[in-house]
Amino acid sequence: MKIKWYKPKQNYFVVSFILLFLNASLINSCTPVSNKLGGTIENHGPNFTETPQLIATIQQTDKTTIITSNSLKTTPSSELSAHLIFSNQKTYLVKRILTITNGGADIIALRIWLPSITNWDSQKTLSSKPIMSIMPTQLPMETSANDISDYWEIRKNPSSNQSITMTQEYLVEVFQTELLTDNLTILPYNQSDTEYQRYTKAENLIEADAPEIINMAKNLAASEDNPYRLAKIFYEYVNNSLNYQSIEGIGGALFALEQGYGECGDYAALFVALCRATGIPARPVIGSWAPTGDYHVWAEFYLEGIGWIPVDPTLGPKDGHNTFGKIDNQRIIFNKTFNIELEPKPHLIEPIADLFQTYYWEFEISSGDPKKVTVNLDYELTEQK
Repeated sequence: MKIKWYKPKQNYFVVSFILLFLNASLINSCTPVSNKLGGTIENHGPNFTETPQLIATIQQTDKTTIITSNSLKTTPSSELSAHLIFSNQKTYLVKRILTITNGGADIIALRIWLPSITNWDSQKTLSSKPIMSIMPTQLPMETSANDISDYWEIRKNPSSNQSITMTQEYLVEVFQTELLTDNLTILPYNQSDTEYQRYTKAENLIEADAPEIINMAKNLAASEDNPYRLAKIFYEYVNNSLNYQSIEGIGGALFALEQGYGECGDYAALFVALCRATGIPARPVIGSWAPTGDYHVWAEFYLEGIGWIPVDPTLGPKDGHNTFGKIDNQRIIFNKTFNIELEPKPHLIEPIADLFQTYYWEFEISSGDPKKVTVNLDYELTEQK
């Protein structure tokens, strides 16, 4: 028997600023929505893990405290986490409906990778319920314990002229996140820490070692060395200098810097690259808008002793928004990195998902028309009152 492997053909089309393309079946939407934050600020968010606290001589500048000693001890982060507030909780029912249709082929095997919805500081998965005959395997990715993918390997199904529908339901709590800056204490980074090294290195789409990125970061920074203020400079620069324009896929930081335009992923990539070029840990956040299901990418940077600070460079002063250290409760997080290695390793498609927002898939057949084998993913999001 001759086995034929097929990689889904790439198709590109734009509808209402939503770019869809297959082979990664990526939907990259960055349509801005209202970002006005309100309500009483209370600390309802998840607890932090332990973070280092510095016992040292400090220097006061404005309302920001810069600590110059490197003497660290480990203490519970509750002593510091009051600066990072999680409030105004909303609960969403998220349905993902995956439909596989076989219009006329003898399928031997079909493989699908899809990002899971898991817990993060500002997001808590209360429950998940699969409604499907074929259960996925949940596989942690090397990037983070929270980055998990669902993987299906389906053999001899669906039969010719048949379809399979698989539904996942998640009940997810989402919190507004805000950094309170009064008397903010900034600790020195532990540059020997593996996590620090990971989130300050250059990688595909985040070209923090490119001379163009390094020079721009230096020019913007001038003599500033406070990581909080540096990150704000980079945020304002990215938002003010880039023009939003739909592109095919994601261009990355260097693309955005050189071309002066891009989508939300490019805005986030440039912000992250500028931070990393100056030694500030930063990472992209990949997810979707809770009200619509449209995909979106934003970012975070890390302050020692405080935690990961959210920022959305696509929404900024140019558009009358302020998302520096202040993110709404209308986002669902999938993962927090680019360049995720798919596990198990695919047979045909690229093994690295540069932007893992939606499903990747491949299949093999013994006969028939490969163009008649399709996979479709639908989202339904409902706020729970």
